[in-house]
Amino acid sequence: MSSRVVQVGWAACVGLGLMLLSGLACQPAEPRIYTVHGVVKQLLAEKNRVEIEHEEIPGFMPAMTMEFEVRDPGLLRGLSPEEPIRFRLEHHADSLYLIAVERLAGADPPDVRHGSEERPAVAAPERLDAQPDPESVAFTPFPAPDFLLTDQDAQPFGLSSLRGKAVLLDFIFTQCPGPCPMLSTKFSHVQRRLGERLGSQVMLVSVTIDPRRDTPEVLKAYAERYHADLSGWKFLTGAPHEILLVATEYGAEYRGGSAGIVDHRLLTYVIDRDGLVVRVFDGVNHSVEEMLAALEQVLAASRSPHSSSKLIASASASSNTSSR
Repeated sequence: MSSRVVQVGWAACVGLGLMLLSGLACQPAEPRIYTVHGVVKQLLAEKNRVEIEHEEIPGFMPAMTMEFEVRDPGLLRGLSPEEPIRFRLEHHADSLYLIAVERLAGADPPDVRHGSEERPAVAAPERLDAQPDPESVAFTPFPAPDFLLTDQDAQPFGLSSLRGKAVLLDFIFTQCPGPCPMLSTKFSHVQRRLGERLGSQVMLVSVTIDPRRDTPEVLKAYAERYHADLSGWKFLTGAPHEILLVATEYGAEYRGGSAGIVDHRLLTYVIDRDGLVVRVFDGVNHSVEEMLAALEQVLAASRSPHSSSKLIASASASSNTSSR
């Protein structure tokens, strides 16, 4: 056998080995499964969700009240508010689903206290101009409430300064160990996929709901964790009453106090160049591709004549098929 044949054969084997290793490396990571005790607070069957006050999930999230999306809507049948349950969560890097529920009839409600019982709760007040739930009725675009907050560089930042650009807006807090990192990871992927259009055509905005802890310095460190390009991705804070007002106007209600945030609603908004909210993603299970498609729709409509009316019509249709 010639040395050339041996060399080619060896190269082929090495190449095949690398391909196999690469293929294994690209396999999706195994999901993490958590078994948790909690109390049903509200059934949201029309959205395939249930709100649960749950105990601490070690290594994932503290005791809090949160909405969870179910893979099988049948899991919600027979459940009642204030009923103690044991449930299982399936956590992938970009999704979180409730996959099993066991009713604990006759059992004492589990201890799901959120830290110190002496901590006063702070709840968002009822909104006077509350927008309809984007997934429970036909969604109609509405003006994005304006605000003036402080960015990660301690500079004033107003939403109205972004007119002429598409905006992706969410509400997070830096000490959130569970869903917020999922949202910020998705934003980091959107940032990378946008390339040069980030900042020039599209802005990402993350507003903290924990302003007592999330100072500009803390937000800047959080931004570095996700390799944020601060020319196109802003992290905002403000006085507690300012953040409460902004979150309330957007329907992103939360509850917290000295022990931190214990309950918050996860919403991500797509805002067009004219300052209209044209799509709302509820929860954490929407994909990067869905967000990019919504932004592309905004940008495409902005380049077309009579774009506003076209965008409103298409937004109403697409929001009805939003990821649940």
